[in-house]
Amino acid sequence: MVQTRAATDRALWAQRQSRLFRLPQELRDQIYYHVFSTTELVFDGRPSADRRLGKKRRAAGRMKSHVEKENISRLGLLRVCRRIRDENAERWIGQVWFSFYNLRDLQRVMTAVPPEKLSKIRFMRVLCPSTETYGNLFHCTLDTVFATLPGLRLDKLVVHGLNYHRMLNDLMQAHPADGDILEHMIARGDGWKELHYICSNSLAPACGDPKYSPWFPERGPPPQPHDWAGLLRQRDGADSHASVTIYRLDMKGERVVIPAGLAPTTQLAKSGKQSVYTGSQRRTSWLDWGWDNVFDFNRLQASDRYDWVDSSTQWCPFEGDFYRDESVEFDYTPSAQSFLRRVDEQWKGMRIVVKRGLGADYATKKRSPDIAPGTGPFPPQGWHNQQELFQQNQQRLRTQQELLQQNQQELLQQNQQRLHTQQELLQQRTAELFQQNQQRLQNMRELLQQNQQTLHNQRELLQQIQQRLQELLQQIQQTPRENRLW
Repeated sequence: MVQTRAATDRALWAQRQSRLFRLPQELRDQIYYHVFSTTELVFDGRPSADRRLGKKRRAAGRMKSHVEKENISRLGLLRVCRRIRDENAERWIGQVWFSFYNLRDLQRVMTAVPPEKLSKIRFMRVLCPSTETYGNLFHCTLDTVFATLPGLRLDKLVVHGLNYHRMLNDLMQAHPADGDILEHMIARGDGWKELHYICSNSLAPACGDPKYSPWFPERGPPPQPHDWAGLLRQRDGADSHASVTIYRLDMKGERVVIPAGLAPTTQLAKSGKQSVYTGSQRRTSWLDWGWDNVFDFNRLQASDRYDWVDSSTQWCPFEGDFYRDESVEFDYTPSAQSFLRRVDEQWKGMRIVVKRGLGADYATKKRSPDIAPGTGPFPPQGWHNQQELFQQNQQRLRTQQELLQQNQQELLQQNQQRLHTQQELLQQRTAELFQQNQQRLQNMRELLQQNQQTLHNQRELLQQIQQRLQELLQQIQQTPRENRLW
């Protein structure tokens, strides 16, 4: 008995011979979770490793052939068979980590993601947001970018700050400090439930925004994390159990680890080795979800997640508040802030964990807080001005649609009129041809009748000739032989 194609497809989909599909659904879900939760999608806007390597070799005068090793993404599991893809559907979106090297890639990629998929993303990493400079004066803050992503609901957002100590002297006016970014995210940022901010030193709490946490040179910065927790409770409520916790590296002189897939060269903790970025640029497809026009695959890297945030061996909670020593005179200048901590302590890395309150609506709203003027790729105007511009564009779009509909109706009427005219001409031509054919047929009939009459006359003449010949033959037979002329 020959199986039908549907029965064959069902048998292939069931995969009874596979040991994986012999397991219960709950165990398979756990396997899928372990695979995708340790997968990180890195959107890297920097040049590829091959280009950097070739540039260095050309500069050194030793250019050689080099083949970069392909980096296979674990999302390839979804292409193994149809059943694995069906069982995961879009659940993997909420399990993988989305990592961005800069805010421009974050804004470019996330604004192109469909809203129904954007709301399913749960884990995200952003590296060095304070390095984002557009021009010479303005910067783009993380909360500003998140304000343009309505529906975003992250369970965990990990932000790795910049080594701000190196540029306090000459770049403070052009770059936001780690504390500035933190206070913006705590005071008005949405789209995340838990924020992990990784600092490479202990200077972040001293670099706050006076708009939210005012302080004066003679008194010093406000105590942290007490002041940040107060800002958070003002948003989520006093009884919401919102919290801000500070952790520091527990070993002297130890620095924060930046993942090898997110930084070109990083100084690793507990060792003097350099970790050089060696990810490959792999062009791939996102199955049949239609995301090919969303991601720039020349910048997409896929690698395993490096658990550099939740390691309990590196971090220990800091008890008390920072910067509440009344005996120290504080000066609100970049040069003085480098001495807020002792030299042997200021380089200890810091992790600041911010948790939203219970029941807080942390999803990014369609009407987000005002966007500050001059924030990078956004025009120097507020959110409401952008709303007005959006409404104007909507009105223009509706007007264009109306004009398009009118043009379509006019074209339709013209085509219908042309079709009606052509139908009339066709009917007239058909009638004329029919009449001509009828006339030709009548003429042929008359000609046929004439031919028949002529044939009848010829037959009668032939009969007469035959009869006359018979008569002559009889006369000849009756004439005697001697009287014949021959």
